[in-house]
Amino acid sequence: MDAEPLFLRGKEAVERGDYDYAIALFRDVLKMDPTHRNSRIALRGCEMKKFDAVGGIKAKVVGTLKGIVPLAKMTVFRWKPEKVVDAAEAYLVNEPTSVHVLVALANALEKLEHLEAAADTLEFARLRHPNHVGVLYRLGEVLAALGQYDRSVRCYQAILGLRPNDREAAARVRSVSAESHLKRSHLEESQTFREQLRDETTTKTLAQADRMVRTDEDRDQDVTQAKKAVEENPADADALMRLADVLARSERLVEAEAAYRKSFEISKKWAAREKLGDTHMRLLEQAEQQAKKVAEESGRDPAAVARAHEATHRRLEFAIKEFEIRRKQHPTEARLAWQLGQYYFELGGEANIQQATQQFQYAVSSVPLKARAQLMLGRCFALNPKTLDMAKEQFIKAYEAMDDDQSDMAKSLLYELGASCEKMGSKPDALAWYKKIFAVDAGYRDVAKKIQLLG
Repeated sequence: MDAEPLFLRGKEAVERGDYDYAIALFRDVLKMDPTHRNSRIALRGCEMKKFDAVGGIKAKVVGTLKGIVPLAKMTVFRWKPEKVVDAAEAYLVNEPTSVHVLVALANALEKLEHLEAAADTLEFARLRHPNHVGVLYRLGEVLAALGQYDRSVRCYQAILGLRPNDREAAARVRSVSAESHLKRSHLEESQTFREQLRDETTTKTLAQADRMVRTDEDRDQDVTQAKKAVEENPADADALMRLADVLARSERLVEAEAAYRKSFEISKKWAAREKLGDTHMRLLEQAEQQAKKVAEESGRDPAAVARAHEATHRRLEFAIKEFEIRRKQHPTEARLAWQLGQYYFELGGEANIQQATQQFQYAVSSVPLKARAQLMLGRCFALNPKTLDMAKEQFIKAYEAMDDDQSDMAKSLLYELGASCEKMGSKPDALAWYKKIFAVDAGYRDVAKKIQLLG
């Protein structure tokens, strides 16, 4: 849930057609939470929008040229999957159809044990290149590791459709089908859902299956089994947690919230308390999105717009209270400080910006968050004309730590530096910062217009 507000801001940027900003936000989400599936899907969609807008061979050439540095990093840091993921994502911003880079990204995600993300990446590669045998093999392997045996078999069968004499694909069809049969037989032998969970091997299999992309029928079956376990023992807090989890994955959030609440009342475990808060936040986010949709469909009717603002305000007020509690529970967790700062900043107002500043100042102590926290500190300072110099200082510190001017973070920092210099009345300095962006990405936001006006 920590990343959800950034994801929502990314969706709003997509609706405005600001794909560069949306891409930057979705990449920030994935750096915080590599398993955030919606952000990964939205990121690929935005990249394709940009790529298709350029079109044809030109898009390929431009993307390949801009990707030289990330591609080199993928080679240099090939033994470090975190670095490969970052470099591959940087490459795909400009050329999202590269099979080589998509497969490399999937391999790195698999090494980091983000199997769902690896599968989604390979599915995207398959969508762009449906007859690529290498992609089909890798996708089949990852799906089998996830326990999605039927889908895995279909990948190998697709290979046989392209290569009828491929013995390896035929062997894998047999082996994966056999494994699927054994797993299903084992599940049928178990007497109850709770007995399955007592078995260590089965528990691992079910936990893996819980992370899968499931059909509506699968989810309904999960809910039925989980409800049965609760009916057998209504006071079992763990069974209530499992029920709440499957309800949440099925987007039955009201029921999930009630189950998490009962689990917490019985066990007083922090995990249940945190998931209860997460679920209520998701409900508030849904209410906010619905209110915004109604406002747009009404032609921006003032009353409807006011209700949308109220929904946003309710979400942010709850999020702030929720994360203040989490900060007290885990006072040394920099990521919680970062997220709480984001909520304060989004709510706005002098007092909230001051609170946001304090949270970001704490988050700077975290190496993975440092540059992003400095960026947000700069944005806080930039809201006050008297602290524009402090904003500029934070942006420069963060920019100096960047090792790639083509990264979205570097371009965001350069843009903020240009905007700060504009506010300070230093047009030559602003122009110089904007030109740095233009040199690596002439289509970034409105930088071309800014250069024209300032030049």
